[in-house]
Amino acid sequence: MKQTIIFSLGLAFIALLLGGCAANNASMQQQFDAIIVGQTDSTEVLNTLDNKGLLQTTTSVSVAHNPRWGGEVGIVQFSETDATVRRRIYFAHRSSQQAPLATRETTHLAMVSLIPDDILNEPYETNRHLYRAVLGYLQEALISDAQPFTEDQNTESLIGLARAGLQTALIELDHRPRAVDDVTTEKGFTYMHPLMGRSVLFLRPDPDNHAIYALTIDTGAWADPLTGW
Repeated sequence: MKQTIIFSLGLAFIALLLGGCAANNASMQQQFDAIIVGQTDSTEVLNTLDNKGLLQTTTSVSVAHNPRWGGEVGIVQFSETDATVRRRIYFAHRSSQQAPLATRETTHLAMVSLIPDDILNEPYETNRHLYRAVLGYLQEALISDAQPFTEDQNTESLIGLARAGLQTALIELDHRPRAVDDVTTEKGFTYMHPLMGRSVLFLRPDPDNHAIYALTIDTGAWADPLTGW
């Protein structure tokens, strides 16, 4: 129930306010990597993440940073039946000048999510259809999870980039349906994004829990060092 999550989040924030929290020297990506979907609870999440840039709703938390090299955002969605993590999202955009007239723009999206039974238990003809359904669900989750935090400009712009990368991937997969088989292979599914350049998508089912899938998308392109993308 949402009341359980609200209560757990409230207790965790009170604990942080009263006792403070130890400095976490890990990067934001490392902090999110340490969050285990289906196991980590809200108190552990709040003890893992930095307080700086942290926002909360009754069922989720978000952190956004704007370092010199670009920007990064992370969102954690909690289960409606308890305070454990249902999904975590991390996205980073990095800009690095490789030469006086050459700037490399890269992005990294990492999502790990529980997939609802009604999607997993459909009688799919092939795994290809299952993977496409899972990707469609993750696309919807990326949009809905970010919605409560879109008033934050960093979150809005970064999640917008993440959505653009995933949307283009799904359009390409629909045009090349046989390539869906590549998403779970070591080479992944490669496509070109008109802005973000060469992109690679991987979809990994958790070997220990068939209801958990991990999605990653990495992109890279050269850009004008004065204007960027």
